[in-house]
Amino acid sequence: MKLGRVSYPPSLKEVTLTIPRGITYLSGSNGAGKSTLLDCLSGVNPAYEGTILGNESVVYLNQQLYFSPRLRARDFLDFICQLEGIKAYEQLFNAFLKTYDWVETYESIQNKQVGKLSGGERRCFFFIVICFLEREWYLFDEPFAGVDEAGKKVMINMMKALLRQGRNILLTSHEKEPLRDFEALNVIELTEGTLILKSVHKNHTD
Repeated sequence: MKLGRVSYPPSLKEVTLTIPRGITYLSGSNGAGKSTLLDCLSGVNPAYEGTILGNESVVYLNQQLYFSPRLRARDFLDFICQLEGIKAYEQLFNAFLKTYDWVETYESIQNKQVGKLSGGERRCFFFIVICFLEREWYLFDEPFAGVDEAGKKVMINMMKALLRQGRNILLTSHEKEPLRDFEALNVIELTEGTLILKSVHKNHTD
């Protein structure tokens, strides 16, 4: 994705940068505007000035999905798949879950209201549904927050699978430990309204 003189004061000040392909960690202090940047890149916030190119195929998991807490997990999946036009998704999703040994976990929560899941269960489930969709770019805002170690392992394995498929990931995370699983990690820092490319893995510079 390419940003051309993107501004959204005070978080972004005429930022011009190409986000490298592969997996990129967006660092920055609390309040620096990381979530604001992801909102702009995903199209959730279109009120910025400047241009963003290459974000036509994006899916975004922000920190708060705006769905009724009374919605059952299986209804959330059904709603998302209907929006995507995915027919007969049950078998496809079940096969997807088998790859990550998550079938039993899903069966245990599918009839529960998402508001009654723990924060970590809910976040992991939303993450898995997002990864089930086919996009060029996946944006994750604090995906590991509140997720237990087993859930984090599943999430990491899913991200690695996306990368093997040639997909791209941009994420924020206060938890650094899960990021150690990615040798080819690009790093961008957001500070004082400016994006700084700190490191780019040699295989992901295009």
